[in-house]
Amino acid sequence: VIMNEIGWSLVFLIVFTPLLLFFTLNGLALRSFSRLKLQDAFRSAGREHLVNDFLAHAEGLMLVCGFFRIMLNTAVIFILIGLFRNQHFILTFLIAVCLIELFGLLIPHAWAKHAGEFILPRTYRFLKVLLVVMTPLLAVFGLHDRLVKRLAGVPETNPEQAQEERQEEILSFVEQG
Repeated sequence: VIMNEIGWSLVFLIVFTPLLLFFTLNGLALRSFSRLKLQDAFRSAGREHLVNDFLAHAEGLMLVCGFFRIMLNTAVIFILIGLFRNQHFILTFLIAVCLIELFGLLIPHAWAKHAGEFILPRTYRFLKVLLVVMTPLLAVFGLHDRLVKRLAGVPETNPEQAQEERQEEILSFVEQG
């Protein structure tokens, strides 16, 4: 039996919604992890050797998760527009808002807040594959980042200066504590 347009739309919605949850969860966890908890989580997952590699790629991983999150949000909206094209526009809007708020904000926010460091070691390898696949797009993002940095007047820093700034920031937190 060949599926009709509604059937395929529902299949795509059922596949895209958990993917939206996955990428939003990882994106939020990447923005808010604690280094110490992350190291413990990698250690408990038996992947302690990947911590430094993960930290070196954290910004790229955030961009990958953000890219897929936006693509999936857009796909969910278009699917719902297709499903409810004969219905009232407000109904389509409300269903889209409910789905995206639930799977693209509420669930992943709470999950990342309470177990983000637990999730990251388990999803890192998959995200790393996507990072490699998306290298050309990330190069474009890097050019954009340098342009914005230059327009904002932020001076160039070398890795040694960046490390010194991080150490000063850590010492400042320790002094405040």
